[in-house]
Amino acid sequence: MNIKGKYHVKHALIVNKEGIERIILLLTDYFPKGTINFAATLKNNADVRFNTAEELYSYDNAGKYRIIELSIDANKFDAYRITFYSRDGDYFHLIKWTTIISYQLDEKKKIISLEAQLKETFQEMKPAFWYNLISIFPFTPFRNFIALTWLASIFLKSFDNSILIILIIIAVILTIVDILQNLLFPSLQFAIGKGVDEMSKREKYRKTLIGIIITIITLGVSVLSFLKK
Repeated sequence: MNIKGKYHVKHALIVNKEGIERIILLLTDYFPKGTINFAATLKNNADVRFNTAEELYSYDNAGKYRIIELSIDANKFDAYRITFYSRDGDYFHLIKWTTIISYQLDEKKKIISLEAQLKETFQEMKPAFWYNLISIFPFTPFRNFIALTWLASIFLKSFDNSILIILIIIAVILTIVDILQNLLFPSLQFAIGKGVDEMSKREKYRKTLIGIIITIITLGVSVLSFLKK
């Protein structure tokens, strides 16, 4: 019996050395006759293959040569591939996929057991709850919906000018939030090489942004309190 299939991971991930090591141990245990292979796609669309895990860990991973997609596979008589990538998934792009696992195996029990252990590993690679929530929230579809509603209302003349202005403001805000989400809260991060430094920089920028938001809210509350007097 030959079973083919695939499934997705639908939460944010930090792909680091520790997580990769756990995946290698699992694949080596389940496929002792296979070989572990590493392949990456870079920001400039170039493809790179790494002969060993140490070669992957020592990769510079910066600028246009940074990793945006990484595949780890074990194949010989069996085939099992784990690909870390960031995609808009199903349900009208309301779900983001950060990993796809595809396999071609001859034992159903092996599939179920390995899948369960991999899910535990992916949970350990998952960032904090609040980060995960922000990084996978579908701002883009909501922004597009507001923009389409605005355009439709212009042609159909179904709303007055005040509502149109509100829709424009909401669309602009969602666009800014969408940009900040992609810059500061990527759903997939490769903590390899200089990718670790990039994560630290994003953390500083996030703290600065949160500080600015808190300051604006505090000033707004103070102004409203003053006006009510």
